[in-house]
Amino acid sequence: MALIFQNLRHVGAVVGGCNLVGFAVTAVCETHKITDLVGVGAFVAAAISLQSKVTGEGLGSRSGNLRLTLLTSAIILWGSRLSSFLFYRVLQLGEDKRLKSFFRAKDEPYLDLSRSFFPVHLASFWAIQALWAWTSLLPLSFLSAVPAKRLGPAAILSLSSLALGIGIESVADWQKYSFKQREREREREGGGGRWCDEGLWALSRHPNYCGEMLTWWSVWGLAAPALTWPLRLISLISPCFVTSLLLYVSGVPLLEKSQNERYGHDPEFQKYLQNTRLLLPLPRSFSLPFSTSKSSGSGTGSGSGSNTDPSEPGKKDL
Repeated sequence: MALIFQNLRHVGAVVGGCNLVGFAVTAVCETHKITDLVGVGAFVAAAISLQSKVTGEGLGSRSGNLRLTLLTSAIILWGSRLSSFLFYRVLQLGEDKRLKSFFRAKDEPYLDLSRSFFPVHLASFWAIQALWAWTSLLPLSFLSAVPAKRLGPAAILSLSSLALGIGIESVADWQKYSFKQREREREREGGGGRWCDEGLWALSRHPNYCGEMLTWWSVWGLAAPALTWPLRLISLISPCFVTSLLLYVSGVPLLEKSQNERYGHDPEFQKYLQNTRLLLPLPRSFSLPFSTSKSSGSGTGSGSGSNTDPSEPGKKDL
């Protein structure tokens, strides 16, 4: 038990330190370009640091604990890929519209409650980002404190779904980025202005979030068989937190709102909403046992005459 608390404190110190430095740099320089690089990079730093602490010899050297090595390596792979992609994207695009509200506008004073409330609002963002990393890494923190256990069928299944989750998120991210780049070119020529509906995005409105959720449920699934029941239940907070964050706070709701504001007037977009799953990148013809009935409305705006909103999580098939 003492080792568990040591691991939790260690991960908290690494994650907290990374995000504190990130906050300081972004507050002083008033730039958001390193936000995702540092925020997601904190996962990588904590995973490497924790593994080194536990083994005393470096990544993967703990004799016999293949499960720990695989889990640590998967988190490093996920974090390295995502942080580098997001950093590359913001460098190419020049800004991240999601984060503009956390920074001062031109001639805006500090601590303006009626506007960005900079830098207090920004500090709260970094604090939540640190909490996200620390909570998500609970399975790794616990697994690093228990004896090694041989991999079984559940672990193999979790490894497979973990690889699938990282793959889906990676492909979806690149497909949307490539699509947006082409749209930017078309907009310069007087065209463009369309939502991404190619590749995985033709099957799902949020395939990247689907991949991320699958990744963290798989992380838990890989660690859980080696944990005691109390630790399994506590570590379940990790995938539940990630899922709740993406479905109800910072992921799906923000993007759905942004797209509805921009494309909601377009009948083709309304058709896309009606005919495309919220998360799972599967054809509509593929029936799911937990699917809800298809919405009969054709619009998402006020006055559309629909009693259901296809842009809200839970109102449409996953």
